[in-house]
Amino acid sequence: MKKIVLAVAAIAATLVFALPSFAADEAKTKHSIGAITAIDAVKASLTIKNHDGEKTFTVTGKAVEKLASFKVGDKVKVAYTDIAGTLTATKITSAKTEEKPAAATK
Repeated sequence: MKKIVLAVAAIAATLVFALPSFAADEAKTKHSIGAITAIDAVKASLTIKNHDGEKTFTVTGKAVEKLASFKVGDKVKVAYTDIAGTLTATKITSAKTEEKPAAATK
């Protein structure tokens, strides 16, 4: 009986320490650049399209205030987290400011 209790305790301890690390990996900030196809200020959502297809983000924090400064067709860079398939935008910037200047030609 003692061995069973110790085994269950060891498994529980392993899960307690292992599961948060999996969640932390999912919560890492990712980035996506694309053209805005839809903005919903009421629902605080943004949809962009790029070579990977369309992505719809729930916009939070200070990024909600930035929604009004963009329109459909604008190219943006979105910083977001993906937790269990829910994409949450934490920062939205114009992708034009992200582009590097072209090299000078002779």
